[in-house]
Amino acid sequence: MSGWWSISQSLSLPLSDSLGLPEVIIDNGDPDTSHTKSWEVSGGVDPYGADSLWSRDIGGTYTYQAPLTGSHQVSLRWTFYSSRCTNVRVGIYDGDSLLATVYVNQKENGSQWKVLGTYSFSGTAK
Repeated sequence: MSGWWSISQSLSLPLSDSLGLPEVIIDNGDPDTSHTKSWEVSGGVDPYGADSLWSRDIGGTYTYQAPLTGSHQVSLRWTFYSSRCTNVRVGIYDGDSLLATVYVNQKENGSQWKVLGTYSFSGTAK
């Protein structure tokens, strides 16, 4: 993995089920978010909310939990910065069960939502 990577801003879980429920956006620093290793405020332009975070530590993680059931579209947003990584691994979990692993090029499509897919959750999205 070359460069630094960021979870910058937020994970979005727009609810796309037939109930028509509103979307859920989880931003860095919100309750039920946590991280390993060192994360710093990014200088990237146009963050979602007040700021975004980045880490240069290999193996650093940023996680969230949301109580969700049913089928939901999962999206991710980051800011552009020339040193971002081109192959950031994102694991999508239902509780402790890995549903999918998606790789994101954070040198592309900065400051916009990137749809990672639609997944079925049975209680806790991570």
